[in-house]
Amino acid sequence: MNGLPEILIGANGSGGNNVLGITAVNSKEQLLSQLLGAMRTGRLKVGDRLLNERDLAEFSTLSRSTVRDVLNTLEKQGLLERRVGRGTFLIALPGHEPLGEPGNESLVTPAELIEFRLTVEPALADLLVLKLSDAEIDRIRGELLAGRHATSWDEVERIDRDFHLMLYSATQNAMFIESGRKVARMRNNPAWLRLKAHRFNRERWLVFQREHEAILDALAMRDAQTVADLLRHHISGVRMDYALNRSNAINVPKE
Repeated sequence: MNGLPEILIGANGSGGNNVLGITAVNSKEQLLSQLLGAMRTGRLKVGDRLLNERDLAEFSTLSRSTVRDVLNTLEKQGLLERRVGRGTFLIALPGHEPLGEPGNESLVTPAELIEFRLTVEPALADLLVLKLSDAEIDRIRGELLAGRHATSWDEVERIDRDFHLMLYSATQNAMFIESGRKVARMRNNPAWLRLKAHRFNRERWLVFQREHEAILDALAMRDAQTVADLLRHHISGVRMDYALNRSNAINVPKE
């Protein structure tokens, strides 16, 4: 097998095992969302070789030309590389490479980022209830449950970042997907990460975890208004926590 994982490329390059969780979809946008989800969750890692077009077409029930369009999109975004005679490989992860030209994100303060999220994320509700399939909601629920057992600040930061990145990605809209990636990158602001590391409170995190689960429940019920209201309440709580932590940050060590 040329040293490559069989679970990704399949026997003799065909009939590959569907460990990426690709399910039947109706559009190339839905397949794109599933592949991005596999990247975000680690089922598809940098260096892995993707299933070939034929297998992706079979699992997704899309035509091979449509699958090719999806792979072209990911290649243009700098996530995939096609190697002649070898296949298509993942060379970068979402959130690590921008869709377009990067902006000067270091100039954005955490308060401005929260303000942006408070404005934008509730507005995603209508698209999310329209485009998220039941299978995708079940997959997200399975990943989200890990948050109940998280005990460290870096673990909960990853879970929280991935959940909200999922909201942007699930819109299947390139503008929102790019915005979500920028938000994820800006959350890596060193000063903000220091603040989170030194002010981590697991009881408070479990409140946020329950809010995440309530948001997902509302998505499963296709209740856009409740999704929007819950997101607004959730991010308002994040803003309150940030303001409180900022007011108590005098003892946060500089690194």
